Amino acid sequence: MSVYSILPLPSGPTPSDTIIHRYKSLRLLALQTDPRNFGSTYEQELMRTPEVWRGRIVSRSPWPDRENITFVAALPSAESGGTNGGQMVDILEDETREWVGMVGVLAPNHEGVDKNAILSFLERDKEMMDIKEKLHLVVCTTVHPDHRGRGVGKRLMEYAVKWIEDRCKALGEEGVAVLAVRMTNTNAIGLYESVGFKFWGTEKDSTVGSGEMAYRWMYRHVV
Repeated sequence: MSVYSILPLPSGPTPSDTIIHRYKSLRLLALQTDPRNFGSTYEQELMRTPEVWRGRIVSRSPWPDRENITFVAALPSAESGGTNGGQMVDILEDETREWVGMVGVLAPNHEGVDKNAILSFLERDKEMMDIKEKLHLVVCTTVHPDHRGRGVGKRLMEYAVKWIEDRCKALGEEGVAVLAVRMTNTNAIGLYESVGFKFWGTEKDSTVGSGEMAYRWMYRHVV
């Protein structure tokens, strides 16, 4: 049995300062460790206000209309050595249980999603236009370097896909999971393929002047 627990962050309006701090710290570590794999920079994220970090966790709507979810991978307590027991919030706030990975999902009704880039990409793929309102964007996937190659990323992705599936079934809707990954990040591409994601297309990185294709878009029909 894996020693890693995959836990959802609470979606209520007042996540604790401890949870927000831990989420922020893991995100900033990812940007420092793999700066080329993300669309924002460490310096940009470091300047975010507490309200911005809180807003990335909070959902304004209850299940199944919830707009977003974040899952984290946590190690067992250094004191107990166990992976189970305790209230969810208590486990998440237990700083002896290191967070070593996370993944987020933004549902189609999430107003904070920058849909322009996705929709402009869809315009070039007429076959996908009919599902543009069903897209669930998978974001912020990261695993601490010391814990890679142990199946953490795959478990996180499985939980993310299952959440999308459960949400769509509850709403009686079709769902499609999509993500963008650096074309040079072959390990991540292999991970996404292992959980059913397929090649969709490529896109240029607007932040570089070479005009080279920098991102691989991938998708998976969930329901």
